[in-house]
Amino acid sequence: MDERSTSELIVTLGEDFQRCYSNVIKDIENGEKQEDGSTLAEHEFNARQLVRAGFAYIEGVSFAMKIAAIDDAIENGIELTQAEIDFAFEVSHQLNEKGNVVEVSAHINLTKNIKFAFNLYSKAHSLNQSFDAGLTWWSDLKKAIKIRDRLMHPRSPENLDIEPNEVITVISAVRGFEALLVEYIGKKHNKRFNQGTLNSRLRSFVAYFSLLFLRRLSERYAFWKLRLWNRNFLSSS
Repeated sequence: MDERSTSELIVTLGEDFQRCYSNVIKDIENGEKQEDGSTLAEHEFNARQLVRAGFAYIEGVSFAMKIAAIDDAIENGIELTQAEIDFAFEVSHQLNEKGNVVEVSAHINLTKNIKFAFNLYSKAHSLNQSFDAGLTWWSDLKKAIKIRDRLMHPRSPENLDIEPNEVITVISAVRGFEALLVEYIGKKHNKRFNQGTLNSRLRSFVAYFSLLFLRRLSERYAFWKLRLWNRNFLSSS
């Protein structure tokens, strides 16, 4: 994956998620206000889109991280195992009917893949940082995976319903993932800056996620609206 496609992938998926986020907020703002203070919003279509876009974003960025880590490991003189390279490119091997070894797609569990992406990134840059699975966003991510699975494999009309607290959970998972990535990139950035080098891929990552940080500051009011919507929804149920 070249520098253009890496940055383009991240930006496109990030913008998709942001657009879905904004649409959900608009649904709330345009909802029918009730006497008890709650809001009836036609949010579910855009909320389902937000879930799909959020996971596409996380999976796409995780893949980009791994490929970037391989390139940077070579540049930094860090030796990776063949197994690490295979998992980074999400390939595996098996025997075909003729007894020949063929390359096939590896089906990697999402949570394991995310941990691997961060660990590989840390190794490629000698960050000496282990993945912390005790953070709030990680717990939200595991809840969000169940929400996504229900929406992607519905068995009844109820499976398509998505409540305000579930929307908040998904957003929290995505923003937590971003925050951790910013942290890792920041450490890499500081190390490269101290060494006097900063390649173009790193500049694009730092620039994009710096914009994400500024955008998150502007989102605080919108996220407050979501929480208020959820609280009113629960009190009126």
